[in-house]
Amino acid sequence: MVKLAYAIGRIRSMEAYLIGDPGLLMMAESKDFESSFSVLAENRGYGETISRIESPFDFSRLLDMETSKTLSLLGELCPSEPAIMAMKQKFVKRIAAAEYSMLLSKTAERSESAIFRKYAGAYSLFLGIKTALLGNLKSPDAVLANTGYGAFRAAVARGIESYKKYGSLAGLEKEADDCLVETVRPAKYKSFGIDPVIGFFVARETEIKNLRLILTAKKLNMPVEDIKRRLRLSYV
Repeated sequence: MVKLAYAIGRIRSMEAYLIGDPGLLMMAESKDFESSFSVLAENRGYGETISRIESPFDFSRLLDMETSKTLSLLGELCPSEPAIMAMKQKFVKRIAAAEYSMLLSKTAERSESAIFRKYAGAYSLFLGIKTALLGNLKSPDAVLANTGYGAFRAAVARGIESYKKYGSLAGLEKEADDCLVETVRPAKYKSFGIDPVIGFFVARETEIKNLRLILTAKKLNMPVEDIKRRLRLSYV
């Protein structure tokens, strides 16, 4: 318990540097790539890492370093917590999505964290839908006909409508990521246990995904509205 109390204290101090929706929108609405990158450089957490990259504006290297920094921190704070160990495997081993989902599910069966169990269930649910669509195992309408989505039904419906409109899974993947963030958000208000660490892990993963999306889109001169439509919810 003392060890987790220290971990939670560290996590709370670092949550202050997470980038919320206003900061992400400011980056998305910046006039060009350089301006967007400059907004990011003003963040104390990212600014320190930016000062250590060899090539100016090398955002791919920057975000890889930030991912490694998060993994190292969680390894230091929670070296033997099953939920964190399972979630790290996505980055450590680059395992297939199906294998990762199975690992989450097996770990969740033994976890006392209701948040982690719900997270694992949401991941599995959306992966199953994406797999069915990609493999032509179900039509979009057949997916929508399923009544077993519970609280995620509205998100699934939005994702399927996007798939039917654009012929891409991008919209469904955004809905899945948003649901995962919403699933762990209650961890912000927990004072004990592993939940705050799980929440921070998902927060950082989603934040880095958003930053990669924005900066890549800015490099490609993508319209602002298209960028904003693809942005995931932030944790903060």
